Amino acid sequence: VYYYQQLAPPRQNTCLVRIHSRDSLRLKWKDKFELWAPGGGMPLAEGLVLNPRAKKIGRTKEKKQAALLQKLMGDEKQMVLAFMENKGKLGLHEKEVFDLASVSRQNLLRYSLELEEEGKIRILSFSPLWLLFKPSFDFICQKILYFLGHYHRQHPNEEGVSIGHLKKRLELPSQILSLAINRLAKEK
Repeated sequence: VYYYQQLAPPRQNTCLVRIHSRDSLRLKWKDKFELWAPGGGMPLAEGLVLNPRAKKIGRTKEKKQAALLQKLMGDEKQMVLAFMENKGKLGLHEKEVFDLASVSRQNLLRYSLELEEEGKIRILSFSPLWLLFKPSFDFICQKILYFLGHYHRQHPNEEGVSIGHLKKRLELPSQILSLAINRLAKEK
């Protein structure tokens, strides 16, 4: 058990922790659990699973992990947004959401449409559902512009950069790269 932090009131008796078990457990977001000491007669603690696929992290990423866990304490819609934000530039696929949480496809689609309408995400595909956090998309667009500017300063005689070179350099899925380039072209 690794402790991140104790939460402030009104949840002063609540701690954010990372727990690793010897056995693989099939837990999902908001599943309840009890933590027992070996041979103990009573549970040491009880809690809710917030990030069932959390990986071991170093001390430098503790604050980011604690912030993610706090976002995951909300409702299903907030959970979808938090996992999407955590996924970054690759976007979040519906299968990943179903692996992490017991949310219905109908609710996932409804949350996705609401979040897109609010300007918080981009829906890249409906079947299967593929979602991208809007600030990640904006960051990708800025990164493309920065790379193009840098490339043209280094190669002033060339007219442009191939899509293949951009894709390789930025390590983006084709659909995300294409969407970002189209947005940049629209904005001139």
